[in-house]
Amino acid sequence: MFGLAFALCFLLLFSTGEQSPHPIEKVANEGRIVGGIPADISNYPYMVSYEYEGGHHCGAAIISEYYVLTAAHCASGSSLSQSKMRVGSSYIEEGGSLHQAISIIIHPQYDSHSMDNDIAIIKVTEPFVFGTNVQRITLITNSVPTGTPATVTGWGRLSQGGDFPKQLQQVEVYTRDWNTCNSQYDGRLTSNMICAGSTAGGSDACQSDSGGPLAAYGTLIGVVSFGLGCGDKTHPGVYVDVVQLRSWITQNTGVK
Repeated sequence: MFGLAFALCFLLLFSTGEQSPHPIEKVANEGRIVGGIPADISNYPYMVSYEYEGGHHCGAAIISEYYVLTAAHCASGSSLSQSKMRVGSSYIEEGGSLHQAISIIIHPQYDSHSMDNDIAIIKVTEPFVFGTNVQRITLITNSVPTGTPATVTGWGRLSQGGDFPKQLQQVEVYTRDWNTCNSQYDGRLTSNMICAGSTAGGSDACQSDSGGPLAAYGTLIGVVSFGLGCGDKTHPGVYVDVVQLRSWITQNTGVK
């Protein structure tokens, strides 16, 4: 269900310098919500718009009053001064509150080619003020079974190469069998990844949804990472498996 705008991070070209916050130039690899419906932030108060150079760049999730979790490929090479987190708004680049980033921690084993350990922690200068539209999401403690319904949210493209929505989008997907998904990606997955999508296709994350949350049971189970196309039933979206990297998150934030 995720229009995960990370279509084939494996084919991406690596870029350097501060001109772009993307460590990888995406070839059909930006995250977007495909097949979703408009959503209100009050139903997903942990949702963050990671803004770079004044515009929406990636998704992220609030995990404490000072920290958000996003994808490493969103934050790698980014300038702190140009990185801000917008929370509490259903609409892209307006409303809510904007929080300046003070530190970015990229997983030390992040691999931009295999996309392994595609996770990053961002700390903000001013704490998030929790309320109806702003809340943290707890981290999952155990792996979820195949077929678990989950929700992915974001402001990414509505179709591959399509338009960006003004309002937050949400779509329901289902976790997929790891071995089957690994075969569909020619054995490129690692144990730090999980897959989710719909058996019929058409529901997924896509361009600019990268770094956004995959939630189930009211907890964060995944972070949008990459995929081949958007909404392709034979290539479900691939996410960082939060359970596998939970200890690293706790070590660097104190969040359990």
